[in-house]
Amino acid sequence: MTRLLAIFALLITVNAFAADPFKTAKSAIKSKNGLENAEKGLTDYAADLQTPPTQRARAFNMAAQVADRIREVENEKMYLKQQFDTARYFNALLRVYQYTMSCDSVETEPDERGRLRSAFGKDNRRRRQDVAANLLQGGKWMMKHGRYGEAYDMFDVYDRADSADRKVDNSNRRLPVWAAKCGLLAGRMHGARHYAARAIAMRDEVAEMIGYKSQAELALGDTTAWLKTLGEGVEQFPANRSFFLALGGYHRRRGERKVALALTDRAVAACPDTIIYREARCQLLYEMGEWARCIEAGDFILGRNADNIAANFYTGASLVSRAEEQAKAMPLDTKSERYRKEREEVRSHYQRARKALENFRRMRREDVSLWAPLLYKVYYALNMGKELNEVEQYIK
Repeated sequence: MTRLLAIFALLITVNAFAADPFKTAKSAIKSKNGLENAEKGLTDYAADLQTPPTQRARAFNMAAQVADRIREVENEKMYLKQQFDTARYFNALLRVYQYTMSCDSVETEPDERGRLRSAFGKDNRRRRQDVAANLLQGGKWMMKHGRYGEAYDMFDVYDRADSADRKVDNSNRRLPVWAAKCGLLAGRMHGARHYAARAIAMRDEVAEMIGYKSQAELALGDTTAWLKTLGEGVEQFPANRSFFLALGGYHRRRGERKVALALTDRAVAACPDTIIYREARCQLLYEMGEWARCIEAGDFILGRNADNIAANFYTGASLVSRAEEQAKAMPLDTKSERYRKEREEVRSHYQRARKALENFRRMRREDVSLWAPLLYKVYYALNMGKELNEVEQYIK
C-alpha cells in the first residue's frame, strides 16, 4: 500500500510539472523549440476563467514573451541569410501586441484579493512600442500576398494602437483604404464598413470605398443603409455603372419601375453617351407598356448602333404591341379614310418590327422563346406565308 501511494504521489507530481505552462514556456524560450505549443498552453491557461486574475495576467505576459521569441528566431534567420518565414514573423508581432493588451485588461480589474495591481504594465508598454510600428508593414505584406484576414487584423490593431506605440507617417492615411479592402475580402463586414466610411470621409478613393461600403452593408443585411450608400454613389459618380445597376435593379425587382425610371432618366441626363443607361430605360419603358416612348428610346440607340441587341428586341416588341393596340381601336367602317390611314400605320409598325426582330433573331438565335412568338405575329399580319410556316416550327 505504501508503495502504491508513493507511485500515485509521483504521478501527481509529474502531471503537475508537465501541466505547468510557465515552466514549459521558459524551456521553449531558452531552447527555441516548441514555442507555438508553449504559447498555446499559456493562452489556454489564461482563457480559463477559473485561473486567478494574477495568474491570468502573468500567463498573457509570458505568452507575449514567447511570441516575441518567435519573432526573434525569424529575425535571426534573416540576418544569417537562412530561410525566413515572413508570415510567422509578422503574426508573432501581432500576437505580442494582443497579449500585452490582454494582460493590461486583466490588470484593470481587482485580483483574487480585491487589489488593483499593475505588475506588468511597464513591460507590456515596452513590448508594444517595440512591435507596433511594424504592424503596418506586416499588414501591407499580408495584403500583397492575399492573406486578407491577417492583413485586416494587423491594420485594425495598428489603427487602435496608442499613438505613442506606433510610428506616424504619411502612409498611415492609406490604412482605412487597405483595411476596408482586406475586411471585405476576408468577410469582416463590420470592419469593412467602418474603414470604408473613414476613407470616404478622408476623400480617399471615394468611388471604390462607396462600393466597398455598400457591399458590406448588403452582406450585413442593412438594406436601408445599402440603398442610401448606393444613392450617394449614383449622385456622386453617375458614370459608375455598378451603383446604377445595383440600385436600379433593386427597384425593378420590387416592381418599383417608376422609381427605377426616374433614376434611369437622371443617369441618362448625366451620361447621355452611356448606352447601358439608355438600354435600361428602353427595357423599363417596355415593361411599363409605354410603347411609343420605348420605340423612341430604341430608335435613338439603333441610330448609333443598328446591331444593339436590347434595342432591337424592345423596339420590335413595342412596335408589335403598338400595332395590336391600334388594330383593335380601328374604326369599323373599312371604307373610311381614317380606317385606310390607320391600317397603313399598323402595317408600317409590323414592317418596322420585322426588321428589328429579325436582327434580334440573327444575333440571339438561342432566345427562341423571345423572338419566335413575336415574329409569328409579324408574319401573320404581313401575310408572309413562307416565313410564317418556318417560324411556326419553332413555336411547336
